[in-house]
Amino acid sequence: MIPDPSMVLTFAVHVCVSLVVAFVLLARARAPLSLRDGALILAGTALASFGIGLLTAPTPGGFAKLLVWSWTLAVVLPTTAFAIAVRAGPVLPVRLAFLAVGLLGGLLAVDAFVWEPRNLEISHHEVISDRLDAPLRIAVIADLQTDVPGDHERAALQAVLAAKPDVILFAGDVIQHHDEAAYAHAWSTLQGIAAPLQLDAPLGVYMVEGDSEFPHATWAPKAESLGMTVLPDAPVSRALRDDVTLTGMGLRASARTDLSIERPDERFHVVFGHRPAFALGDIDAELLLAGHTHGGQVQVPGWGPLLTLSKVPRSWASGRTELGGERTLIVSRGVGMERAVAPRIRFWCRPEVVIVDVRPPA
Repeated sequence: MIPDPSMVLTFAVHVCVSLVVAFVLLARARAPLSLRDGALILAGTALASFGIGLLTAPTPGGFAKLLVWSWTLAVVLPTTAFAIAVRAGPVLPVRLAFLAVGLLGGLLAVDAFVWEPRNLEISHHEVISDRLDAPLRIAVIADLQTDVPGDHERAALQAVLAAKPDVILFAGDVIQHHDEAAYAHAWSTLQGIAAPLQLDAPLGVYMVEGDSEFPHATWAPKAESLGMTVLPDAPVSRALRDDVTLTGMGLRASARTDLSIERPDERFHVVFGHRPAFALGDIDAELLLAGHTHGGQVQVPGWGPLLTLSKVPRSWASGRTELGGERTLIVSRGVGMERAVAPRIRFWCRPEVVIVDVRPPA
């Protein structure tokens, strides 16, 4: 994808001005530098860079601020740390300390911006239910969320087909573009990728609307051209097999925390929607599936996602949660990322395709 010129200019201004501040602080410091001197220079540069980021953000929204702040962490601070190491002179402990800080920052930046976003994981879950007569394999693709479909999206679709699922569920947010022409072009590109793969499953391929879908008349025919059955926003149930019922819902219904869905029959009941907020409602089903959160995109080891943009508890926003009453919620981290002016990063939160095997008791 050709970078947006305005975004490139914003990045250049932000980074260059921040580094000017860093080198001014370095020039004013008395050599040789102590650890305390280096720490103060690094902290001063960070504060200045964050402030510059607030002033130069391409739009006033929160995602834009996160973007310019991510540039601070990924570029400005590692570069400043290396400069401090050089300015430290013969003081070896200071030099080694800030070389280590710069190297660690650089490695984390490569991981978050380059490696993790493309390192797709196939996550497997198993659910046991005596309502099933035979095993059932479900594949969930949530938040493909791309603006330029390519090899990453092809790999996700191929991984799903290689798993040979009985049913494939697309939980919304396939393409993200605010420009209608660009949106249509991206869908056309995705169609060109998916068509040769023959996206199909014995019990069907279903899709619900997410946040990034254009009005129904625009995106639904494109999804249907790939063999998907597009489900309406209001919850609708259908029998997939003599022992399995699927209920799907779109964006608005899945965002309701007071939603009530009764069990339509005595079959094993799967409910899926874009947002996981519906799981806070009265949902009579063994398996609840959702996306939307991207797992936070950035997680802190031992703490979890920093930002989920969801009404569910943070601990529910990624992976598997046992809700009690023989109900299991699985929220996918998604295949793609937030686009537009959001930072395109993942940390401790690899993209994933979810495979759920539901089995009768042994």
